[in-house]
Amino acid sequence: MKFAVVLAIFAAFVAVGAAPAETNAQRMARGLPPLYPPSLKRATPVDAAVKRTPSGI
Repeated sequence: MKFAVVLAIFAAFVAVGAAPAETNAQRMARGLPPLYPPSLKRATPVDAAVKRTPSGI
């Protein structure tokens, strides 16, 4: 009995996590603003690297 309850709860969490992401077109059709692009929020390793200067300076 307990196993069936745990399995049902796990299945519910998996089903919620597998929901497709909402697109900006769907958001705008409902009158909501578009989401900010996630790639602009994070620094890439190149952006986060220490900037080096030539050895002659």
